[in-house]
Amino acid sequence: MAKGCKKKTVKKGWIERLVVVWTVNRVLKDEEIDRISEKLVLMQDRENTLLPTLRQSLAETEKGIDNLLNAIQQGLFNVSAKKRMDELEKQKEDLEISILQAELARPKYTKDEMVRWISQFKYGDVDSIDYQRQIIDIFVNSIRLYDDKIIFTYNYKDGTEVISLADIEAALGSDFGGECPPSICQAHAKK
Repeated sequence: MAKGCKKKTVKKGWIERLVVVWTVNRVLKDEEIDRISEKLVLMQDRENTLLPTLRQSLAETEKGIDNLLNAIQQGLFNVSAKKRMDELEKQKEDLEISILQAELARPKYTKDEMVRWISQFKYGDVDSIDYQRQIIDIFVNSIRLYDDKIIFTYNYKDGTEVISLADIEAALGSDFGGECPPSICQAHAKK
């Protein structure tokens, strides 16, 4: 236990099952999957700085080749021009290979492909340890547990959700029966 921490111990299994049920019910909805997929498509375009740089270099190289060809057509052909043309042709070939390698190393996914991939997690068994592990590893960045609330931070922008224990009881109370932490179980017993 952390020094100065007064939080009572809560079973790991309860927290993990809660996170999975909440994530499936709140995050793995069609509208949310669609929104996340749109953001992922935009993010993959922004984060890849190598391909735009390589494509820019290729465009500049092709422009250099075109300029040299124009000079040759105007009768300005000499040994230096031939040498420079060979260099530019080699540079163009190398850049085209680099672009293909970069595209293969980091494939670009469509929104539909992302929607299909995320959607596969909607219908698992929340009691399965393997399914719980998948959901937590893929979607959950962190969990902070307090006496009166839990804060989930998901692995996407604006993915933090503060959930009071009263909200959990209202939304999932029947799903969690005897598995809830003592403060919620006692509140249930008093009602």
